[in-house]
Amino acid sequence: MHSLNSTNRISIIVTTYESPDLLEYTLDSITKQSMNLDEIEVIVVSHKNNPLIDVVVSNYQNSLNVINLSYNEDLWNEPAARNMALEYADAFVCLLLRSGSLLSSTCVQEHYNTHATNLKLMATIGFTYGNCGRQEYIDNVMQLVKNYGTDDLISYFFANKMYHDVRDESYLRFNHKIHYLPAPWAFFSSSNISINKSSFQDENIYDENFTLGYGYEDLDLGFRLYQKGAKIFLNREAEVVNYPQSSQVRIDRKMSMDAEYFFNKHNHEIIQWYDIYGELALNDQIINRSYDDIMEAM
Repeated sequence: MHSLNSTNRISIIVTTYESPDLLEYTLDSITKQSMNLDEIEVIVVSHKNNPLIDVVVSNYQNSLNVINLSYNEDLWNEPAARNMALEYADAFVCLLLRSGSLLSSTCVQEHYNTHATNLKLMATIGFTYGNCGRQEYIDNVMQLVKNYGTDDLISYFFANKMYHDVRDESYLRFNHKIHYLPAPWAFFSSSNISINKSSFQDENIYDENFTLGYGYEDLDLGFRLYQKGAKIFLNREAEVVNYPQSSQVRIDRKMSMDAEYFFNKHNHEIIQWYDIYGELALNDQIINRSYDDIMEAM
């Protein structure tokens, strides 16, 4: 933390790996927030003093309280980059994004409100359009962004039932109240999550043994928070549009390595169930199993 007299209510952490165009989309959407920008700190973390990233950040320093931190290791490590920013962050409430996240105008306020009205030991998942893994979305969204502002684009997606978060069917089935579920941490992966960093004392928030930064480090964080007794909330109104990377990098091998590390780290029956059923079916399986156990005991 870099200030003892903070006026920041929330710190937004944006990690970017050589993506100045995507970073610009994200920073531009932050300037349009309904929340007072004087109460928002923006921390960009990029790789090795990228001059193109520096230019983008400098272009927004008159409108945002924004700084660019450089992660200087040879190999990019998303969890380590996030830990660096979290240590620097002035506010306890931290919103974690990646470049290419286009925020609705009320997204930051919604994340903050969820934290302000609940326990300190908690985390929030926002709603991400385009988190659907569909090639059609990747092909179309670049043109759609040129024709719509983010709020209008979200309204268009919502009205036409397009490109909803892949988890939305589960969210609807549980009436969006995932904090009552036996395993809400199973949904804790995307680039639209917020935490209260006071939940962790004298320990890294992210496990830096995860190398890739495409989900398992978030899942690990969510599970560890849940083990601490934290409530994990969904705020459906904290909306983001996920702008896809212009080039797709093959990440299968590293994903496999991160997955193997996660399942070996947490030698727990519920993690084995997650491996079998996945994020969308795990809670149904636990609930059904509990119901079956109750019926057998009757």
